Amino acid sequence: MKKILTAILLLAGYVLLGTGLIAAPTPPKDTDLPKIKVEIEAAVVRVEQTAGDEGELSSAIMYLMGALQGYRKVVRSSPELTHNLTKRLVKIFDQLDDTGINRANKSYMIEIIGDSDNSPEAHAFILRMINSKNERYRERAMWSMRGNGVHGDDIYDAVKALMDNSEISYQKFLYALKYANPKRGLKEIQNFLVTTKDVNQYTSKGLLLCDYKDPELLDILIDRYDEFKNKVPETPEERAVYAPARAAFDPDVLKKYMEIREGKRFAKALAILGSKGISGDADLPLFEKKLKSKDQETRKATLDFLDAQISDNAIDQAKAKAILKAANTRESNDALKAKIQRIMMHLK
Repeated sequence: MKKILTAILLLAGYVLLGTGLIAAPTPPKDTDLPKIKVEIEAAVVRVEQTAGDEGELSSAIMYLMGALQGYRKVVRSSPELTHNLTKRLVKIFDQLDDTGINRANKSYMIEIIGDSDNSPEAHAFILRMINSKNERYRERAMWSMRGNGVHGDDIYDAVKALMDNSEISYQKFLYALKYANPKRGLKEIQNFLVTTKDVNQYTSKGLLLCDYKDPELLDILIDRYDEFKNKVPETPEERAVYAPARAAFDPDVLKKYMEIREGKRFAKALAILGSKGISGDADLPLFEKKLKSKDQETRKATLDFLDAQISDNAIDQAKAKAILKAANTRESNDALKAKIQRIMMHLK
């Protein structure tokens, strides 16, 4: 019972650490690399010294994770630091058994190594975990990859082999391919989005695609949106986890996409932005630009959207009036010109 209670308290502490409610060390300035190294060294030594006590070790590991997170920018620019950290943590990892709190302790060590280091030792360790029969450690190794730590073709090939052999779920761990090799992973994500029929997967993999921060990639999401926009997750459990299809779009990437697209795709992206309810005065320069478009469908969609925004008091009426007044002067289509004038009649 004592061990269970300790585990619960440690897990709660780890969650609080991740949310910032338990403070990691206050990061010194980026130029204070020697000081940072001293502090991280002290944290590593604490881990080494407490390796024989599950509870104390958990506290020491969480402190180390907080320090690495707080000093993240500097840590990532110091491969010798992370390499040294990997070698020492792997040594401790291999000395621990897999009982009690040590299961969590070892999972945290996997996360630290996978997230921070790309040395040969880190590759060898993460590959060992990926190919492990211990499902907990295997999944933590793949989850730990976030693009800045362990990555490369060897990692990619190991994960893909498990997928091809049906040892792990392709759709569940597709993100691991992205972080192992973004270029190769992109093709997998795109191919998946072409064929999926699942609104949950459309949403989650859409966000994974948006993580590339390239608006040129969004055509596939836009083109399939109508298939999913009215679907909801089937079970209460899924509804508690997965958001509606519109959540597949990162707002910043969506707005960049709207900058470069016209016509039907622009109109659909604009409708998605509206369904998110996050547009406001900051987007007026984009709408002003689109009202100058040579594409009539683009101008019409923009006017319809502005009309709705004005009705909802979501944008400044004086700013909107100035934009519409200039658009009215330029507009050559009689129907759109009449629409502009109708909208302006309701402005103060």
